[in-house]
Amino acid sequence: MKRTLGTLSALVLAMRCAVAAAPAELSVVAFEDGAPAGQLAILVDDQVAGQTDADGAAVLALSAGTHRIELRRGNEAVLRYELRVVEGESTELIATLVPGGEAQVAIESSHSGEASAA
Repeated sequence: MKRTLGTLSALVLAMRCAVAAAPAELSVVAFEDGAPAGQLAILVDDQVAGQTDADGAAVLALSAGTHRIELRRGNEAVLRYELRVVEGESTELIATLVPGGEAQVAIESSHSGEASAA
């Protein structure tokens, strides 16, 4: 019986650790000229991490911390943004791209006040 309880305790501890280290989720939604901005490369900390689909959307897993997010069309960076996220957080970055101007960014987070521009 003691061995079963010890194994069960170890399993519960392992599950708690796994949940505590859950990555953050970043949803990116991009628009340009009132339409979805598809086929944009998404770089996280200078590494290609994904691409927006035809709806201008993508979902990425991020480790907790501060990250440099960049949206690129070919060789052109159309958005650069630093974002801080925490473990287990779901964050949505909504970008409205302005040709020849500065992109507008809105951030929504499951952790009120925790996702932020860095």
